[in-house]
Amino acid sequence: MITIINTHLDDFIADWHNPLKYVQYYVFVLITEGQLQYRLNDKPHLAVKGNLLFIPVGTYREAFNDGQHLHQKYAVTFTSETDLGLPLLIQDKPQWMATRNFEYYKERFILLHRQTLEKQAYYDTVRTGILLEMLGSVSREIESQPIPLRKLHYVEVLQQYILQHYRQAISLSQLSNLIERSPNYTLTIFREVTGKTPLEYQHRLRITDAMELLLHTNLTVAAIAEHLGYYDTSYFHKIFRKLTGMSPTSYMQIRNNPIY
Repeated sequence: MITIINTHLDDFIADWHNPLKYVQYYVFVLITEGQLQYRLNDKPHLAVKGNLLFIPVGTYREAFNDGQHLHQKYAVTFTSETDLGLPLLIQDKPQWMATRNFEYYKERFILLHRQTLEKQAYYDTVRTGILLEMLGSVSREIESQPIPLRKLHYVEVLQQYILQHYRQAISLSQLSNLIERSPNYTLTIFREVTGKTPLEYQHRLRITDAMELLLHTNLTVAAIAEHLGYYDTSYFHKIFRKLTGMSPTSYMQIRNNPIY
C-alpha cells in the first residue's frame, strides 16, 4: 500500500536550498523549468528540464539552485509497505531519466498537486491512483528496449514541430512530410517512442496549457478553448475531462477559491 506524505511545487524560488537530510521516504521529482544541483549520497548531479528523479528511502539528499539559475519542479513524497512489483521501489540507488514523455508527466504532476491543494472527497484515493500510474509508466520506460538513434531523431523533429504548432490543426501527412517517411511509418515510430499518437500528444500539450490558463488568467473556458484550437467548446470539455478527470469549469474554480 502506498501512502502519500505530500506533494510540492517549487516555483522559481530565489536562494532555494534543501539542506542535507537522510530521507526516510521515497521522493519522485519532475524538473519542469530551469536547472538545479542535487547531491545524493555525496555524489553531485545536475538536474535540468525534462529530468525525472527517483530518490529511494535511505538516501542522503541535498539540493540547491545552480548558481544564478532558478528552477521549477514538482515532487511527491510517499511511503510504501511493499514493492508492488515495481523495480523502482526495490533498488537502493537514485534513478535519473531524461523522459521521452515530458508533457505527460508534467500534466500528471500538475493534477496530482491539485488534488493535494483542493482536498476534495476521495482526493487521497485519486492522487494515489495518479502516482501509481506514473510509477508504472516510468518503470515501463526504464525497462523498454533502447530506441535506435535514427528513430529518436525523427520523433524529436516531430515533437518539436507539434510543440511549435500545437494550437493549429496538424495532419499526419504534414508530419510524415517533415521526416520524408510514409504516414504509417510516422505514426508507428511516434507511438513506439512516446507511447502516444501524434494527435494524443497534441491534445496533452493543449490540455496542459489549458490547465495553466484556467488557473492563472481571467479567460473564459470558451476563450481558452478557441485559443488552443478547439472551436467546438463541447469537444474541448470532452478532451479535458478525459485527460484530467474533471471539467474545465470545475478546474477553474481553484482560481476563484485558491488554497495557498
